[in-house]
Amino acid sequence: MSAKPGGADSRTTPSGAASTADASRPRRAWASSIDSAATSTASAARVGVSPWRPRSNSRAPTVASNAARRRLTVEMSTPSRRAAAPRLRRRCAARNTRTSSQRPSSLPCNLPISLAPMPIFLRPCNAHPSSMQATSAPLHVVLGAGQIGGRVVELLRARGLRVRQVRRTAVGVGPELVAGDIRDLDFARRATEGAAVVYDCMNPAYHRWPQELLPMARGALHGAQHAGARLVALDCLYMYGRPNGPMREDSPPTPCSKKGELRVQLAELRLAADRRGDVPVAIARASDFFGADLAYAVWSDRFFRRILAGRKGQVFGDPDLPHAYTDVEDVARALVTLGTSDRGFGQVWHIPTPPAESTRSLARRLGRALDRDVDVAVVSRWLVRTLGLASPMMREMAEMIYQWEVPFELDDSKFRAAFGWSATPVEASVARVAAWARERYGLAARPVAPASRV
Repeated sequence: MSAKPGGADSRTTPSGAASTADASRPRRAWASSIDSAATSTASAARVGVSPWRPRSNSRAPTVASNAARRRLTVEMSTPSRRAAAPRLRRRCAARNTRTSSQRPSSLPCNLPISLAPMPIFLRPCNAHPSSMQATSAPLHVVLGAGQIGGRVVELLRARGLRVRQVRRTAVGVGPELVAGDIRDLDFARRATEGAAVVYDCMNPAYHRWPQELLPMARGALHGAQHAGARLVALDCLYMYGRPNGPMREDSPPTPCSKKGELRVQLAELRLAADRRGDVPVAIARASDFFGADLAYAVWSDRFFRRILAGRKGQVFGDPDLPHAYTDVEDVARALVTLGTSDRGFGQVWHIPTPPAESTRSLARRLGRALDRDVDVAVVSRWLVRTLGLASPMMREMAEMIYQWEVPFELDDSKFRAAFGWSATPVEASVARVAAWARERYGLAARPVAPASRV
């Protein structure tokens, strides 16, 4: 028996007659699949169509000679051949319209892809599955991994919330950790995709503010707007300039420095986006930081190494004037409070801060907690300018010394009334920082006084 064109040959007996037993036997599913594939491939080869993708157009393939064209015309005249091409096109179209979940993905594991119902970032390949949180939970995206961003991430995770951290460089490994330049609006959109709340904790080095501060803020706003998220932004007090009393949220902006002018522009950029309805924005402002493990603060590694070596800690301005210092742990807590509440958006808030006391007084508190006799020495303005010849950071620091040359006080009553909590007491902050310093610098633990006997 001859084989059907494009199909599988029928099995024959030695005499050439078809086996009636084999013909009556039910065809197995796998045999039918093989026959179908063979038929498609053979038919496609005869009409010049690839079985794996649709033809770009319905024209017959180009042939090299008139004789070949005549042969193709004769072959295409057969009804079974003419029906093969449209049938293959339908099959190929169906194959190409399969959903993304049916097709294998060749994306690298550190790129964002969209998956219904919520877009997420794929976790790094070496992150343990148990560290992944339910993707159905609201996503909190933290921009920045510096003095505050890392603390915000820890606090959010401690509350059982789903967190993604975005930082400039790929340092460290963990679930939902993304690296890139937020000034790239396309990256900003992908980095914040799926977010319910975005925390802008970014702060470039002083000497890069003119080039980076506003573009980074625009990236954060763009990402939050695209994601339909709310934005909680960390800010400072530079826009108020040289104060003549406690600074309040409604104090007029009177900057006396280039960085203060940039901060005025930054606040207007954010609040204008809120007024337009693009992004709900809450701005949280803090004074100079006090806390453990601070690279850019009066209470830096250099300060601790000096006082632990028996030398005076170096400070700016007048160390005996009252100066408000905000505990970094309260900064993170305030940002999370605003991000998890619906009441704070469209407004500026002063983060809870203890009553101002002199820098010298705070340094001596810290010394007592470390069992050291601590005092401070003033770094003069001219010395800062001289150091600025070699250090861009110190060069930019010179115009900010005014903050320690006048009483620098902060009114946080609005936040306390709205959210019901106050700043960490100074003694508790000092004890925590002293405990960190003992461990960080290898100091002996402070002995515990024995309980008195009755």
